[in-house]
Amino acid sequence: MATSKAKLLSMQARKKCQEIAQLKAGLASKRALALLAVDQGEVQGEAAKNAGLTIGQVRYAIALFRKKKLALFPDDLLNKKVLTIAKAAKKKVNKINLKEIETVAKKSKKEEDKKAKEKAKKVAAIKAKAKKKAKAVETKKKKKVVKAAKKAKKSSKKKETVKKSKKK
Repeated sequence: MATSKAKLLSMQARKKCQEIAQLKAGLASKRALALLAVDQGEVQGEAAKNAGLTIGQVRYAIALFRKKKLALFPDDLLNKKVLTIAKAAKKKVNKINLKEIETVAKKSKKEEDKKAKEKAKKVAAIKAKAKKKAKAVETKKKKKVVKAAKKAKKSSKKKETVKKSKKK
């Protein structure tokens, strides 16, 4: 687990490993990440964790690198043209994904706005219905009060006429 003080990678190997790591090309990229980490002085266990490999896989990658150097990576990843094409393709895919994400986000926003408007209409309709009902209830109460007042007035008139008739 101890790291040696001598660097594992040459400048050229470090550059290639960085390029391969950026491609996110599966196992090769993970190995490149681990080699870069060990080269920078990380403990093998930490390098394994950060690269998404087991410590055994990191040790194997180091042994392979010491034996084969950059030949441990597939030829197509070492070829400059292939790397350039792969990087360009990745950028294009990222742009396409970004456009798709933006399109989906716009559609979602439109759908959310539409749903919000529909909900607002429903709420407004419910409020209007409730207001109408409240007004009807209020009108009924007023009618009852007026009716009760008329009844009370009638009964008080009757009482007065009864009193008047008793006095006579």
